[in-house]
Amino acid sequence: MKMLIIEDDANLSNSIGMSLINLKIVEPQDLFKAFCLSEALEIREFITPSVILLDLNLPDSSGGESFFKIKKIFGDSSIIILTGTNDSELALELVLAGAHDFLSKTDLKNVLLTRVIKSAEIRYNLILERQESEHRLNDIISCTPIPLVTVNRFTNRYSNVNEAFLQLTGFSLNTIIKNNSGTYSEQLELLRSEIISRSNSKNKSLFHFTNCHSEQKLVDIQVNEFNENEIVAMITDRTSEVEFEKKKNALIMDVEEAERKILSRELHDGIAQNHILMHLLIETLPITEDVRMQLKPVEDVIKKSLEETISISYRLNPPDLRDGLEAGLVSLIQNVNSTGILSCSLAFDCEILEMDLQTTEILNIYRIVQEFINNSIKYSGCKTIEIVFQRRDENEIYLLIKDDGKGFDKINHKSKGLGTENIMHRLEILNFKGLYESEVGKGTWIEGVFCLNDLVFSHD
Repeated sequence: MKMLIIEDDANLSNSIGMSLINLKIVEPQDLFKAFCLSEALEIREFITPSVILLDLNLPDSSGGESFFKIKKIFGDSSIIILTGTNDSELALELVLAGAHDFLSKTDLKNVLLTRVIKSAEIRYNLILERQESEHRLNDIISCTPIPLVTVNRFTNRYSNVNEAFLQLTGFSLNTIIKNNSGTYSEQLELLRSEIISRSNSKNKSLFHFTNCHSEQKLVDIQVNEFNENEIVAMITDRTSEVEFEKKKNALIMDVEEAERKILSRELHDGIAQNHILMHLLIETLPITEDVRMQLKPVEDVIKKSLEETISISYRLNPPDLRDGLEAGLVSLIQNVNSTGILSCSLAFDCEILEMDLQTTEILNIYRIVQEFINNSIKYSGCKTIEIVFQRRDENEIYLLIKDDGKGFDKINHKSKGLGTENIMHRLEILNFKGLYESEVGKGTWIEGVFCLNDLVFSHD
């Protein structure tokens, strides 16, 4: 350990120096002395002491000014103030300003001197270790091809970024790190807030980020605390992956819808027509009334089978959707309410224009509502289902589908039925932001918003 005594009283300086050497706190070759500020500045040219003992009243400086000048010159060195009889109050203020501690010149006991200097040395070494860790972190950040950024928790500012992060965001280093205004663009501010927020939570959802070029990105943010001050975030661009997955799912849904239409036509034009033909054949048979009465149960079975076949055909390919989403939903709800099993209501905002919805979106929304109603009828024992569509702004539609059934415990309910998986699949395709929840005794509900004309999730 190297030490520096800055004291204009030569006798006191020599006395303290001998005590430090005798106590084996410092080796003679590592002890340096300065009698004024200018001499300390010269010594700084060739050593950086771990600990400095500083007299505040020097020939070329006095009071708190001496401390702040020395602190500026020697940076992270631990400074211990040597106080006279009238300096104690000022010394305490300087400790609050960054000095390590203070000692009275009239009470330099060996035990106290040893304890204070050793603790000052430990503080200095901890600072060096932290700086070394920060240098290693900075080297890792600069070398990795994955976008990395550090945020200072206390200043709420970006403290370091790498080239990959600059390429992802489109912003310059001057805009992010060398920005002295204390403010960031809206995009950078939102990202910074999200990083700090995720350091205190387990949120793992993808984050919507708009870069400097107004390109929408979906990013995965993984946060770690490097130390008590610095948060390190790895930002992975998942835009292409998610877009591919959405397009793949949309294609699968399109194929399924095409198959539904084919099956619907086959049911309507094939099996349904055969049922009608059988009914006509029975009606035209040259038989007596007694025999016809005996065939009445057969006719009833044929009629019921025909109705079920037409109903299945209708559900597979709802003809009312040709008139738009609202018309299709109204017809669906009327059919549900006609059964008398439950009461289903629809509130459809008149500001939602059909032209804003793509064909695939209309089908997905319809199937979500249809599947939710089917699940509620089968499993929930509900009496009512509420469906709400509201326009929030130019590109956002609010959706609520809620039943008052028995609900279920999502944590312990491990298995998902095909209907539930289809709903979640379609919600993902719609870029739905919200909840698909259920709670015992409170029912099941879908609530949130989906975006129209979303660049990342559009599927032509």
